Amino acid sequence: MLKPHIWLRPPAWVGMVAAETETDWATWFGSYRAFILHYAALARDTEIEALCIGNELRGTTHREREWRDLIAEIKGVYDGVLTYGAHAEEVWDVPFWDALDYIGVSAYYALADTPSATRAEMVTAWEPHVARLERLSTRWDRPILFTELGYRSVDFAAQYPWKFDDTTSVNLQVQADAYGAFFEAVWPEPWFAGVHWWKWASSLDDGGSAGNDDYTPRSKPAEDVLKRFYGGYETTPSPLKTSTR
Repeated sequence: MLKPHIWLRPPAWVGMVAAETETDWATWFGSYRAFILHYAALARDTEIEALCIGNELRGTTHREREWRDLIAEIKGVYDGVLTYGAHAEEVWDVPFWDALDYIGVSAYYALADTPSATRAEMVTAWEPHVARLERLSTRWDRPILFTELGYRSVDFAAQYPWKFDDTTSVNLQVQADAYGAFFEAVWPEPWFAGVHWWKWASSLDDGGSAGNDDYTPRSKPAEDVLKRFYGGYETTPSPLKTSTR
């Protein structure tokens, strides 16, 4: 899946993007149209299986007409699978899921109220989110794809999975348990299409280690969890889930 991101300098965040006047909205969508149609053509020309048409632009998705018009233009360029990567709370309110193939979400839901929850506690914490996501899938008659999910190897990884710049104690086990809890609580659901993990960098120099506190599972216990599940030792991927990774 090709997923172009718009980045803003922290503490600003792409979810803050919005406009105040109709003229400003027209300007923004005109600019974004040129941006995303470029990537739609790239996805077409390189035969990429899926395209994520936007990521966490929660300040814009209430503009249903503009997004539906844009989706129609994208389909004129690219005929592969389409999704949009909603913020974890934005996903409930996006009004154009029926125009896409998958409901996409950055599934950074809090799974703990303590720094180092156990895998069993995280599995239990997933239950209300899983139930609500199932209802969303049924409402729109679309499978749900986690366009982004990941956990740092730190104490609060399951408590605040969206935090990326805090300094705290390295905790490799919490990260591994969070991965395992996902596979136990979410993966078997029939409405679930697959997951794109945040993040595994393409650079061979960007690997994990005993002291690494970033999101990468590489060279950490979390990587062993991925090997077990994707290797079929603990579960067997369905054809749908295999095709969307």
